[in-house]
Amino acid sequence: MADPEKTLQPIVERIYDVVVEPRRLEELCDVWMQHLEMAGECAARYGLLGEPNLIAHIERVEVALEQLMAAGSAGAWSRTLPHTWADSIRSAAFIAAPDGVIVAANDAARAALGVEAGRTIDDLPIEAADLNVLRTRLVAQRTNGSANGGGNGAKNGHSEVQTLLRLRLRSQQVPILVQIIGGAGGGASYTGLVTTILKWPPELSGVLQNAFDLTSAEASVLKDLAFGFSVKDIAATSGRSDSTVRTHVRILLAKTQTNSQIELIRLTLGLMEGYQPSVQNHPALATGDPTGNGNCYETIVLSDGRRLDYLVIGHPRGAPFLLFPSDVGQTRLPAGAEGNLVHRALRMIVPVRAGYGWSSPAPTGLHVHNVAIGDTIELMDRLGIARAPVLTICEDLRLAVEMACCHPTRISAAVAMGALMPAHTPQHFQRMTKWSRFIIANARYAPRTLPFIALALFGLARRLGPKKFFETLYGASPSDTLHLANPEILDAIVKGSEVTLRPGFTAHIAFAAEAVANFNGDWTGRIRDCPVPVILFNGHQDTVSPIETVREYAEAFPHVITLHDYPDYGQILYPAWPEIADAIERYAAR
Repeated sequence: MADPEKTLQPIVERIYDVVVEPRRLEELCDVWMQHLEMAGECAARYGLLGEPNLIAHIERVEVALEQLMAAGSAGAWSRTLPHTWADSIRSAAFIAAPDGVIVAANDAARAALGVEAGRTIDDLPIEAADLNVLRTRLVAQRTNGSANGGGNGAKNGHSEVQTLLRLRLRSQQVPILVQIIGGAGGGASYTGLVTTILKWPPELSGVLQNAFDLTSAEASVLKDLAFGFSVKDIAATSGRSDSTVRTHVRILLAKTQTNSQIELIRLTLGLMEGYQPSVQNHPALATGDPTGNGNCYETIVLSDGRRLDYLVIGHPRGAPFLLFPSDVGQTRLPAGAEGNLVHRALRMIVPVRAGYGWSSPAPTGLHVHNVAIGDTIELMDRLGIARAPVLTICEDLRLAVEMACCHPTRISAAVAMGALMPAHTPQHFQRMTKWSRFIIANARYAPRTLPFIALALFGLARRLGPKKFFETLYGASPSDTLHLANPEILDAIVKGSEVTLRPGFTAHIAFAAEAVANFNGDWTGRIRDCPVPVILFNGHQDTVSPIETVREYAEAFPHVITLHDYPDYGQILYPAWPEIADAIERYAAR
């Protein structure tokens, strides 16, 4: 029988690669799908993706990804004083001036790296070769920052340029990750450096001693290893011999049941993360346009005390319809389409679902579809909307159909752009792109992996910027690539995605929960029994929702589905807006 750890080693290696370079997410997808294809029709072998050792790796990497993405937001939004910037970051962080002098450092940097204001980067305990790389990158970052007006980036935070390096501490096998952020701390010439080294909480030593039956000496060695010190370093600073420290390391491996020093350190870093102050992902910002993107949110407090934001776009007194904006948050239409809403006297209501934007997370233990439907019904009641059609994007057709089946008097029709239909046969999966198969396979067989995958996907979006990211996502469709070149369409996609990705926040938890809900089980029966008309608008060049599968469902359920298909379009169907708006208008109550 194959060793699961060895079988999954190629996946594990690429999981760590993704932290350093999000562009390598596609390599992870490829090797992951290769493993699934080898499993064939044996669903039991898919369960290997939920194997505890793999999940442990994913949990540790999530720590690094969340730290680095949070650090990027600190670079974008905390440009006041150097010390304020450094202290706002949870891991070891400091700011360097153009001459390499340290301007400010937080407690974690002082404790782990010996960094102090007034010293220089030459004093860092980094390998000489890596220190040269760091100097070169700092010069390049300062040059880019000056050229870009101090590296302030765009308001929406998508286009800020950041650099991520993998560096080695002296005589240390395990690398650290360092993010370089231009213009940090209020100075155009300053450079912020954020590492994946966490501050050691004072109470953690005692916790480790109790949890693994460690002596105080063993706990001290474990702490030093986590901070990147080698056996020789630990021996020199503690007055013990190399052999004594190595004995401590062997005992630590045995007591923690880890297989290598690297695994031991990763375990410790994960525990360190558990003792860090929590980050508030949903600040209580005032209703309005908090980021300057033109998204003016309105807010209600739901009956259970949670916050729900929503957008109102179009004619203020027009006939209402709902927009379910997909799990990537396409909450806005191109300017021309939104202007057309006013002309048609239509009012579009966009609920920002639980866990997205500034809306509160979904209550623990409840199915996300039930939460979304209940929240939408409550919002409709508050706004005095008795019945309305729903416009859906991609996979959100499933949510609209479910809502229609549960509350047939509240929805008059489901008008779907690029709808993703149920996938339950080998042919359905063979027609899909590898990205779709990748997400669906993990949603069904390894749901715990999805928050990491979503986080890596959003990390890629930050690094590439919106245009390149969506070109990567839709690159297989010539039509979608062409339409992304339209500034009006790209602007709508970027504005809308604010509820999914913005400085200081990603909706990866909500995204993962929705993927599990959307892609588990066969909901063909719900379409067959849907009590309202389903009007589909799909493009032949859609790489997410294959037109052959869409046609199968339209032919199977002609009493429910009306299909409008477009040979020259893909997933992006905004150019067909006049026909889509006609369908909405037909079912909107005046």
